[in-house]
Amino acid sequence: MLLRPSSIALVLANLMPLGGVFLHVAVIIGAALIKWLGSPIMMLVVLIAAKIVLDLRLHLSERKKLSAESGTL
Repeated sequence: MLLRPSSIALVLANLMPLGGVFLHVAVIIGAALIKWLGSPIMMLVVLIAAKIVLDLRLHLSERKKLSAESGTL
């Protein structure tokens, strides 16, 4: 089932306010972590490490799902 462009636009329009909320929460948490760590550089290191871990976990879960669908590793 394919969604029409108007349906996609409607879904995105409904999600836009949530994106703003998540952005504000992320900024507040990031500012608190910078204050706690004492350095914006350390926060950057933490964010890069967190992104690498998240990307790796998502990649592995995607590979696991695809291998289960095809029956091979």
